[in-house]
Amino acid sequence: MNILKVIGLGAFSLFLHAANAQESDQQPAVNAEREMERIEVRGRKPRLFYLSEYRKHQTDFVNMFNELVDDSEMEVICELDSSTGSRIRKRTCQPRFMKTIVGEETQRELSRGSSFQEAGNVDQRQETQKRLIQEYKVFQKLTAELLNKHSDLASSYVKMDEALAKYEEYNKD
Repeated sequence: MNILKVIGLGAFSLFLHAANAQESDQQPAVNAEREMERIEVRGRKPRLFYLSEYRKHQTDFVNMFNELVDDSEMEVICELDSSTGSRIRKRTCQPRFMKTIVGEETQRELSRGSSFQEAGNVDQRQETQKRLIQEYKVFQKLTAELLNKHSDLASSYVKMDEALAKYEEYNKD
């Protein structure tokens, strides 16, 4: 046998013997508490989680609100709309009367012979704005009455508002 192999095997066996001796010396007593390594993982929920929570609470509130409203023009409708010239769609919720008033004013402008471009801007006209503001005051009064009268609706509104606050807070970061 080669002398280097013998020395190598001898050193290896001494190493194993020393390692085994150290392990038996370092093992804690049965009742002693063992230190454990801790790993902490911190994370954040994704932005879309907060958005979906807000939309869920918004939908719950709108459905409950619409069940309590007698006038169909005061019901809230939620739709996916895109602004002019854009393909990006956003969810908007508004009382039905807003769409009705803008539609009526648009038809009135078109029947007068206005261009499509002029008719498309009726929501920015002063007369239309006045009608919208008047109806919106009625809507606000109705909403306040329903929130005061129905605690479950008020609770749903609070949940929706809190979810919106969390979503907006996340967007600040």
